[in-house]
Amino acid sequence: PGLAGVGRALGHDELDALVAAYTARLFAAGQAEELGEELEGTICLPRPVEAGAERLAGPPGLC
Repeated sequence: PGLAGVGRALGHDELDALVAAYTARLFAAGQAEELGEELEGTICLPRPVEAGAERLAGPPGLC
């Protein structure tokens, strides 16, 4: 897994950063939600895609 044109496999830290950035992009577009209590910490997760709905596209070149 990785990005087209990178020329090598991405490490787990790089993949983690990529997923975090994509989830932030989904959150900004209203396609993710924040779960948990603000005082204890929250996590953002992508919302399930409903039948017939389209997901925000990932960065160009994402495999």
